[in-house]
Amino acid sequence: MPPDDDDAESPLDWDALSKDPEELADALGAERINLSRFEFDLNLVREFPLELVRTYNVLPLRAENDTVTVALAYFSKIDIIDEIGYQLGKEIVVNIAERTQLSLYIARFFP
Repeated sequence: MPPDDDDAESPLDWDALSKDPEELADALGAERINLSRFEFDLNLVREFPLELVRTYNVLPLRAENDTVTVALAYFSKIDIIDEIGYQLGKEIVVNIAERTQLSLYIARFFP
């Protein structure tokens, strides 16, 4: 039985949410991260697929067992998280970073 209109969740406006990292983090139930205060595991960064970094503007933060935590600043749909997980064969945990910080660190690690 389809839900009543009152019970249906409205779709998220990813473009609007991505302009405000705090709102995006709240919508996803994700943590925010200040990359300038984060100590990157350079081995993890080097092993992370360049194609994923370039395609999704994502950086790896931590890897534990079958889970990889990544920093993202923007994405147009939640399927991106699933796609990253599928390509890595891991569960993905998202932390939300400021877009300018993320771009800076991507350029630094992947010139």
